[in-house]
Amino acid sequence: MDVLPVVAMSTILVVRPRQQRLEWQIDERQGEIYNSGNTFFRVIVHQGCAGSDERARQLYLLPGERYRDAALAGKNRKFVVANQRYFPLGKACPDSIH
Repeated sequence: MDVLPVVAMSTILVVRPRQQRLEWQIDERQGEIYNSGNTFFRVIVHQGCAGSDERARQLYLLPGERYRDAALAGKNRKFVVANQRYFPLGKACPDSIH
C-alpha cells in the first residue's frame, strides 16, 4: 500500500471597514471570547502567565465569531492583537505586560 502526502492550501481575503469598531467580550468563567466588533483580530493565549508568543495558541476571530476553550478560563496570559497593538484580556495574570 502506497501512501502519498497531500498538502492543501487556501487563501482568505479580509478587507477592514473604513470605520473600524474593535470590540470583544470575554467570559473567563466560561472560557469564551466573542468578537462583537466589525473587524477581525488575533487572539493569543499563552501557556501560563510567563509563556512566549512562539509557544502560545494563536487564532483569528472574524466579526460575530465566538471561540470557546478551557485555556481561556485557566490561569493563562491572554491578548487581543489588532492594528499593531496588544490589548491584555481578563484578570488571570494581572501583572502581565507585553
